[in-house]
Amino acid sequence: MIDNASFRKEKLKIRNEMSKNEVAKLSESLVNQGIEWIATNLPEDAKKIMCYYPLGNEADIRKIYFWLLSQDKELYFPVSKDKRTMDFFRVRDLNDLTPGRFGVMEPREDFDNELLHNVAEEYGNWEKCKIVCFTPGTVFDRTGNRMGFGKGYYDRYFNRIWREAPNIQCLRVGVAYEFQLVDRINRQPWDVPMDVIFTDKMIYDKICADNN
Repeated sequence: MIDNASFRKEKLKIRNEMSKNEVAKLSESLVNQGIEWIATNLPEDAKKIMCYYPLGNEADIRKIYFWLLSQDKELYFPVSKDKRTMDFFRVRDLNDLTPGRFGVMEPREDFDNELLHNVAEEYGNWEKCKIVCFTPGTVFDRTGNRMGFGKGYYDRYFNRIWREAPNIQCLRVGVAYEFQLVDRINRQPWDVPMDVIFTDKMIYDKICADNN
């Protein structure tokens, strides 16, 4: 089995060499399938959507976000607090984003955002709050395992939520191009797998990783 670092290097090289036209074409295919899947499968009461803003040649799913806003969903984007942690803040307009750590677009500091943790507490606790998290990555496998850039932001965030609410309903949606999928990656004890993976070729919603 190829080691994780080699997988990451290989897939990043391919992604970084994509043309803008390739990114647009594959992202459009992913978005169209994604909206169809969401419209059919997402529970009506799953109102809070954790998003990412595409960095470099990452799959661009902003059209999904605009569609979700039209369906009265609430969008939350991450802010890196330091080298280890991040929080998600509500954004009502994608224009309310500005370059942050690592050049990633984040909610503006001067904007009166709602912290997702605080919003969840209004429900009494996290476990009454249904959440969807669109999660980028560099490599995924066909059982839902994911590799990011190696910083661990998303894994720590998911584990933090579980510590606070072991039974939280959080649908984790991996987003990638089909070429970023491999048969198997080496899963580490702290890695959090996905429930569903969106690619430009198909939606993988029958994956069988142990997601608990």
